[in-house]
Amino acid sequence: AEWVILKVLEIYKQTQHFAAAQRRSEWNKNVDILELNGKTMGIIGTGSIGVEVAKRANAFGCKVIGLNTRGRNVAFFNTCWPRTQLHDFLPQCDIVVLTLPFTEQVKDLLNRGTLPLMKEGAVLINIARGGIINEADLLDILSSGSLRGVALDVFEEEPLPSDNPLWQHERVLVTPHISFASEQIAQRMHALVYANLKALQGLQEWENVVEICREIRE
Repeated sequence: AEWVILKVLEIYKQTQHFAAAQRRSEWNKNVDILELNGKTMGIIGTGSIGVEVAKRANAFGCKVIGLNTRGRNVAFFNTCWPRTQLHDFLPQCDIVVLTLPFTEQVKDLLNRGTLPLMKEGAVLINIARGGIINEADLLDILSSGSLRGVALDVFEEEPLPSDNPLWQHERVLVTPHISFASEQIAQRMHALVYANLKALQGLQEWENVVEICREIRE
């Protein structure tokens, strides 16, 4: 969730531009700077990760809307939409964040038919799975200049091949599937496993349940 906010701010605050200017010892006052306050962040996938992103986006003054299977309401979201309304959802968003699990139902969810529905100047962030975005279609959209920036931590093929044009694209930030990483991850994972071992014994409720099988059936 912190990685999502970091990457949106890197794009909005033009950090790559200023880092390059610093390497050249160049005083370049680019003022094409945006702020998160007042923007609409659309989070596709309103599970535990999506909720943590929503919490942080709220703190920055964003309106947060979610997209999930049935449009059920979720805490920390202003409103939630069903996935059948993706075409209406995308044009509302200044920022689109993918945090949903991968199933065949969401393969190539963002493609040449849906990516053009995003706002002019929108930002796209993917910390879910690479197959949810059709990368060839994304590159076509990026060539049109309609997206302000894209941050990708996951890809159709990992490791991302060195000749993949996403590496060098000026509006793409690439990281090697590390958005989950922190010094606290091992402790958090241990706590989750321990809690669910207790749930297996009937001592408490299950934590972090993902109802993929139910979604496929429906």
